[in-house]
Amino acid sequence: MRLSAATDMAKLCAIDVGSNGIRLSVANLTPKGLETIDYQRIPVRLGSDVFRHGKISPTSLNATMAAFRGFAKSIAMHEPAAVRAIATSALREAKNRESVIRQIAAKTGIQIETISGEEEARLAFLAIADKVNLDKATALLIDIGGGSIEISLTHKGAIQAAESFKLGTVRLLEIFSGGQGDAQQFYNLLDEYAETMIAGIRTVIGKRPIDFAVGTGGNIEALGQLGRARFRGTSANKLTTTRLAGIVKLLESLTYKQRIAKLGLRPDRADVIVPAAVILLRILKRFHIPQLLIPGIGVKDGVMLDLAHAYTGTSGDIGQEHVLPSTKQIALRYGTDLEHAERVAGFALELFKALQRLHGYGQRERLLLHCAALLHDVGKAINVNDHHKHSQYIVRYSPIVGLSADERNLVSLIARYHRKSLPKPGHLEFMALDAADRKRVKYLGGMLRLTNAMDIEHGGQVKEVAYRLRNGALHVTVAGKTDLALELWAMRQRANLLSEASGLNISISRRSKR
Repeated sequence: MRLSAATDMAKLCAIDVGSNGIRLSVANLTPKGLETIDYQRIPVRLGSDVFRHGKISPTSLNATMAAFRGFAKSIAMHEPAAVRAIATSALREAKNRESVIRQIAAKTGIQIETISGEEEARLAFLAIADKVNLDKATALLIDIGGGSIEISLTHKGAIQAAESFKLGTVRLLEIFSGGQGDAQQFYNLLDEYAETMIAGIRTVIGKRPIDFAVGTGGNIEALGQLGRARFRGTSANKLTTTRLAGIVKLLESLTYKQRIAKLGLRPDRADVIVPAAVILLRILKRFHIPQLLIPGIGVKDGVMLDLAHAYTGTSGDIGQEHVLPSTKQIALRYGTDLEHAERVAGFALELFKALQRLHGYGQRERLLLHCAALLHDVGKAINVNDHHKHSQYIVRYSPIVGLSADERNLVSLIARYHRKSLPKPGHLEFMALDAADRKRVKYLGGMLRLTNAMDIEHGGQVKEVAYRLRNGALHVTVAGKTDLALELWAMRQRANLLSEASGLNISISRRSKR
């Protein structure tokens, strides 16, 4: 980790509640980076309960509570400056999630935050980018957990797309009844699930060649260690596809007990490592990836980096170089006319700049407007007439790398108001926002509503736009090769939301021919 600001010695704590185990890490934050001083892993398999029965059992809750009581003692001893506890698939999907979180907070004082699959991908990317040079390559990042597998595509250090698949190792074992019974049937089912995921990964990768892959998660680290033991002289931090194939063959030839006895695998690793290895090999082979890098980090390290950046005041945010490619990937997936969307985005961002001194919003709001402009038409994939409503739903529940769930909700509402009805009391999602966010949605939605009208026919008839702010009025002048009659009419009809949000009188005209 490279910090742009010097810092005194401080301690930070990250907790990761996974589907196959719970981890605590405490590190010293120094000017040179993070130095781990305490690491604990408690083998509580929450996924076995949740993926089979939908909720965490009393037995697992007691084990989790015991783990967190121990963590609370470590936190009291180390006195870290900041603590963040995150939970992934198992706790996120548990029907009794809120009850479990409340009980742990009441007994230990530790508040657990459930995170989305795209947040997992973001945290894994932060950790990987700190250890692996991604700047000159196209890489596939593969994070295999107990409940889900996160796949991210990066090009020259920027995330291009990300997907989360509910195909984690513990989940697969539960689907296949723990892998008991006929071994061949187990592997056949595993292959079928792997092929389903690979079809999804293909939508992320497209036809782009991959230079290398980076793997994270406990199972992948264990595979790296097996590779070092089986192929002497090699590193546990690298694994070729050929050598991984040999490891898979070995694992499949051994029983669960033999994997423990002969390979030295932990009991809670000896079963889940098989689906992890099989799926990983299928991915590397299918996309002709020659080598897997295993940096030995994971989601918890991304959490720690987030804490470090927040503590030092340095920037750890994923900016538009990551957010916008992910946004465009979603737009393309739903068949959006991207040329139209980018024209509207250009007009909207110019308007944002013209009104900067009036609205006072910064780069983050500008980014939300940009995303909404690119995604405002995705709902047409469901229904053209009411596509603004469908766009809201699609955007709200689509993973956009680098945006929080709250930010994605704002983008969905900005996109929703690009046409037809204005915000009103009957719109529950809008009314659930606080006053500041309602104003943001109106202001940014008003900009999108007006500028979308400039390309109402998707034909690029408007070639130039000029904005002039003077004496409480906004004067918008457009120019093009036609009379722009339809565009002018649409703009005048749709200037209402921006006028309401800004308090400006808005006049619209076509530039006179010279």
